Amino acid sequence: MPSSSLPPSTTRRHAISHSHPTATAPSAVNFTPAFTSTPLKRKSSSLGRPRNISSDYPSHHPGSKRLHRSATTVTPLIEAELYKSSFQSVTFFHDFIFPKPASTTDSALVRATHADHLLRQLSAHSSSACKSLSQNNLTKSYHCIPPGFSDAVFPYWFCDFANAVAAITTPTPSPIPTWMVTKNHTIAGDQNDRRRPDFALAVGGSFEWRHVLIVGEHQSKGSSVKASFIQLACYVEQVFIAQPFRTAVLGILTSRSGPRFTLWRFDRAGALGSHEVSYSSAAGLQLLILCLDSMTTLPLELGGFHTSSISWARDIYPLDAHSSISTHIPPEYPSTANDAIVSGNTVHYRQLVFGAKGIVSRGTRVWIGVMRNIASGEEVDVAIKESWRSIGRDSEAELYRMAAARGVQGLPTLLHHATYEDIKDGVRQGHIPVANNDPEEYSAAYAQHIAAHNRVFSRLILGQTGIPIDSSVLSPLAIARALLAAAIGHASLFFQGNILHRDLSPYNILASPSATPLSTTQGIPGIYGRQTELYGSLIDLDYALDKEKCGASSGAKDRTGTFPFIAINILLGLESHRYRHDLESLLYVLLFVSLYPRHDASSNSLTKPSITDTLWDQQDPLKLWFTASESVVADHKKSRIVLDAMAFESLLADFRPGFQSFKNTARRIRLTLWRASSQIEACQLVYEKSTVSATTTAPAAAAANLTRASTKKGLQSPQSHPHARLRKPKPNPVPSHTKKRKKTRSWLYEDEMRIGVSNWQAYLEVLDALEELVNELSRLDGRSNGSESEESWETGDTDQETDDEN
Repeated sequence: MPSSSLPPSTTRRHAISHSHPTATAPSAVNFTPAFTSTPLKRKSSSLGRPRNISSDYPSHHPGSKRLHRSATTVTPLIEAELYKSSFQSVTFFHDFIFPKPASTTDSALVRATHADHLLRQLSAHSSSACKSLSQNNLTKSYHCIPPGFSDAVFPYWFCDFANAVAAITTPTPSPIPTWMVTKNHTIAGDQNDRRRPDFALAVGGSFEWRHVLIVGEHQSKGSSVKASFIQLACYVEQVFIAQPFRTAVLGILTSRSGPRFTLWRFDRAGALGSHEVSYSSAAGLQLLILCLDSMTTLPLELGGFHTSSISWARDIYPLDAHSSISTHIPPEYPSTANDAIVSGNTVHYRQLVFGAKGIVSRGTRVWIGVMRNIASGEEVDVAIKESWRSIGRDSEAELYRMAAARGVQGLPTLLHHATYEDIKDGVRQGHIPVANNDPEEYSAAYAQHIAAHNRVFSRLILGQTGIPIDSSVLSPLAIARALLAAAIGHASLFFQGNILHRDLSPYNILASPSATPLSTTQGIPGIYGRQTELYGSLIDLDYALDKEKCGASSGAKDRTGTFPFIAINILLGLESHRYRHDLESLLYVLLFVSLYPRHDASSNSLTKPSITDTLWDQQDPLKLWFTASESVVADHKKSRIVLDAMAFESLLADFRPGFQSFKNTARRIRLTLWRASSQIEACQLVYEKSTVSATTTAPAAAAANLTRASTKKGLQSPQSHPHARLRKPKPNPVPSHTKKRKKTRSWLYEDEMRIGVSNWQAYLEVLDALEELVNELSRLDGRSNGSESEESWETGDTDQETDDEN
């Protein structure tokens, strides 16, 4: 594509001259992923939070040991995320490093003059690093040869040289950023994988990820450019983790074989990079000096921060959970039906309770906050969710609205939502990578990529708060109640709202200390069981699917689910996501919360482990689900959860203290999912073959035709439900094709849980199991179900954002 046909912001420009200094032709950095399956399904963010291990359970909270996300596990996932998502461009410097892009020769001349002025000052600077500068007496141009390029020499020279550049300019941010050698220091931060970049631009003078603005990687001996790039990306992920309002992160790669550097800018859609520049030449040295000058004075937005919708009370940097963040809801902002309540209010961020990992991801952050009415001063607790939603997906806010309109219960109330900058035109400012060779083909490849991976920054404010059930402060009863609330909310969402959630995980199920009443006069008879109130809710509709609109696919190029909890056939890509796959995820969630946080098995073990004990890691039983590939995890779940009852019982035997009552619930849900027949308790994995429905899936038909599987113990049947008088009672139907093929059919219809067992019937089985669990724990706790006073735990006691080792 000729430069004249490019948009103004992407027209090819040069700050120093019309020829690039020793530049290699830019190209997409398309590295081969570390595993053979699609990189769009498993990401660093899909690993979830690290599991906790304690040496002194149950008083584990003060001294719990957090299992870090190992570099061995994370690095190939970061590499896969960036597969075919990284592009280099000759216009990179002008679009992302220099605040005012130069488009004329005069502007280029001004920059060149400024660079020469800085070089003259540097040559007289007292820093030893500046002695690497020399001036040609004939041409008066400057050259730079560092004293060495080894790991032991170069990072120190680079930081001293870059700080000398900063010392002769006037930085605008406060405090002043400083280049620091970090290769011998573990940088403190949550779940940092013991990452140690070679150098970094940071504020505050301390080795913390929350202070890092730019990361640097010097190519190690024997390391390839590809490996150095991935290493740099792993450091970038840590900055995203520590700084929740980051839109992009800059990184610099320096070569071991000569005076060369490359800049990269990472965001939630991938990475854009410069060409490689040699600063042994005068033009290349000018460009390096201008970059070092600019990188310490970049405006917040160009430096990679979202600032347009927030206010903060601390210094400009760092901008994170400690910065007293708040956001104002404009009175005129017409976002939800609840705006009459919230418009004109200020929302104050109090505590970050969840932060997703990874780079090319939603980057979800969930906060506990307070909404304050400016006029009255009244405060209401709220949850704030911010994420980079894929443009190809339905708005999460719209799904909350549809669910409310369809009578769904068990979800939090949407108070407000707003969207801000996207990646394509906001974060990347409409940048289109330009290559020296094949520019049209290169630009077309990028256009195809960004069309599929563009994201928009979104904020939801929800009216119900709670604690994710992986929190160590929750009692078994609180977790059981939350699981019951989630199952009911999920069923209401699916059967009444015709929306499939598709991402059940411990992080999307909240436990609440206070009850939320149910409107039992609405909805499908029997869907709420014996419950009149819920102590929890189901959140996160980012991956949810409106079946009335989309059918079986959302159309977005992304995975569905949190990796350790994804159903077997979804991991293998054998089936479209169905209701049964979400119930399978619910089982994995129950197993997870019953096993973690871990006590120190080795200190309490008095007997020699049995053969069955070797089936699961004693310290970290589900470790494989977090670290292995899709096929390995699927095979492990199939062999040890579905097919091998002895292996499953071995896992149940390892439940943590206080969770013994969860064992029978786990057994019942396993049978609900995979029981081979009603006569035996053996399980089998059956696959879907036909798209023809076994029973109607319309909520109204389900309400009219489906009867609760059992009415024992006072369970309400549809005929006794207040809505029953509005409908003509019908017996529970058995589809004709089920009658004919019940004994011979070996495959599932899309709306069956097991052969001949509908989704509705399976839900009632799970509901009954969870209700019995809550009742049993309530009895053990000395209280009757539904009459318990508010729990004593508080949101501020969680350990989700602390790390004792850091």
